Amino acid sequence: MFPGHDKLADLETQWPNCDRVQWYVNFPEPPPPHDPRPPYGLADLDDFLTHCAALHVLPILGLWDLTCAARVSRMNTELAPWWTEPAVVAVLNGHKEFLLVSCKLDAVCH
Repeated sequence: MFPGHDKLADLETQWPNCDRVQWYVNFPEPPPPHDPRPPYGLADLDDFLTHCAALHVLPILGLWDLTCAARVSRMNTELAPWWTEPAVVAVLNGHKEFLLVSCKLDAVCH
């Protein structure tokens, strides 16, 4: 699905009923020597969710930008607005029959 590799193809052979999707409003670039990845937009998310539905895999979509963040209050100012952007709402509504949304924040790092 994503450039260079299709991890959803692995799911097709394993037949899971759901998959947790780590999505980012602003994906952090990996440190060297890892290659940077291209940014993914709403069209990529829409395509990804469509592909999940075709495989009968229920996506559990969450935003992971603030995982392990020191100030979880940033969720209200940085992530909550993304969920309510009209373009985002339109994409999510287009998949609402086959989509779970997780608005929780994984703020604890182990």
